[in-house]
Amino acid sequence: MGNKISATKNSIVFNFEGAVKRQSQDLIKNTVLDVYDKSCKNQSFFEGLNFNVYSSFDNKNKSKFGFTNYPVMDNWKNIYIQTCEPNQPNSFSIVPEYTNYSRIKETTLHELGHIFDFYFATPDPQVKEQLHKILSSKEICEKVSDEDFYNLLREYTSQNGLSDSDEYKEAWRSDVEREFKGKSKTKNNIKLDRLAYFAPTLKNENMYKTDIILNDGINEDELQQADRAREEVFAQLFAYALGGSADRSDKRLITETYKNSYEVVKKYITEYLAIEISNQQKLDTKF
Repeated sequence: MGNKISATKNSIVFNFEGAVKRQSQDLIKNTVLDVYDKSCKNQSFFEGLNFNVYSSFDNKNKSKFGFTNYPVMDNWKNIYIQTCEPNQPNSFSIVPEYTNYSRIKETTLHELGHIFDFYFATPDPQVKEQLHKILSSKEICEKVSDEDFYNLLREYTSQNGLSDSDEYKEAWRSDVEREFKGKSKTKNNIKLDRLAYFAPTLKNENMYKTDIILNDGINEDELQQADRAREEVFAQLFAYALGGSADRSDKRLITETYKNSYEVVKKYITEYLAIEISNQQKLDTKF
């Protein structure tokens, strides 16, 4: 991380690369601590959170604003964020570079949303232990076939988050079917392009080879196949519920597409952290 600047507050650790500007540091700390201060329940959720913040990731991760690993792959609650701050002015650019502080706040809340999703889930301990053994030993890992590993990982990811709860899955399914079922492929593709990373077709390519077909509804296999899509939408809705809003048109698109899912996420924030989210509305459909 180069010249590192570290700070600890309420058992939450912030590690900043030296190039991260003070304004960005303060914004990330204040964003997280604001959620902490509002929470009146399960404060152990915040213990051991590690925010690792860089001005820029290496090139292979350039497209990501942040990322969080599955708990089974990380013994700590590590969150990684890049602030995308310009290190020096570009004299050849007509439009001056600037730091998108709204994006930094939204990314921080999104990645915290992943930890929230994982923390309150109860995956099978035997499945977790098997994965830990494989991932912690190069010798064991080399003996396990890719097929066996991804089958085990598929079993783990089917139960490792609140985004795997029956309530959230059915809300997500009802949202997707409302928006895509019975629509033409052309119309659906336009909507998918707009949703981009938060499209219901996002998947883990190593675990699922077939595509989700949207215009005939979501069956049980497709509901599970969309595990990653459900996770990413969950984390983004968590960010919106707690004040993230880097792009108002994106927020409107995603919250209107996933209306029922949004209500479930807000309900979970209130249930597990005792943070009351305003403007809760009745779900569109019963499930």
